[in-house]
Amino acid sequence: MKVVTAITSFFLFCALVPCKAESESCLASICEFTFVITESRSMTFSTKDGQNAYDVQLGVDGTLKLAPNRFRVQTPNISVIPAEVHTVDGSGQRKIILINGQLPGPTLEVMEGAEVAIKVVNELEKEGLTIHWHGIHMRNNVWMDGVPYVTQCPILPKQSFTYRFIADPPGTHWYHSHNELTKDRRAFWSINRSQIKRNAI
Repeated sequence: MKVVTAITSFFLFCALVPCKAESESCLASICEFTFVITESRSMTFSTKDGQNAYDVQLGVDGTLKLAPNRFRVQTPNISVIPAEVHTVDGSGQRKIILINGQLPGPTLEVMEGAEVAIKVVNELEKEGLTIHWHGIHMRNNVWMDGVPYVTQCPILPKQSFTYRFIADPPGTHWYHSHNELTKDRRAFWSINRSQIKRNAI
């Protein structure tokens, strides 16, 4: 089984930002995944009960600390665990789009020739979106390419769509959202990767 080298930009991205991405592997001939798309805010900490949210700052010593803002002049003395905050670039709060609660989204690993089905559930409040799959050959299947208003209509809020394609060619590929409204609102979307492994001969 041959694994092709991964995309450089992904590793550069992960070197600059702590990555929480998980890998999902499937060795079967039919592989099914689910992506739940939600929005959140970077550099924000929420209490476990979800009742309170606080801004987070990156301290000079590299630790994360709760920060006062216009709504909260005083902050409690709570330890902020980096795994509980989407730091993105560490420079401030911004809207971010998550796949299955993580940024970047999961790495998918499938075998060459596998039939891949990815159900995308759009849990955004107002924006439609599509997922575009770079490097995947969509032979006789162009409507699964994920380019809005060209190969498909966007997946509307609170709706879902299942992408189906054959994993071809082998190698490392990447996927991302196509969504003009999200770009205009300065949201941060990650570059995600997927790997197609060559079958053993």
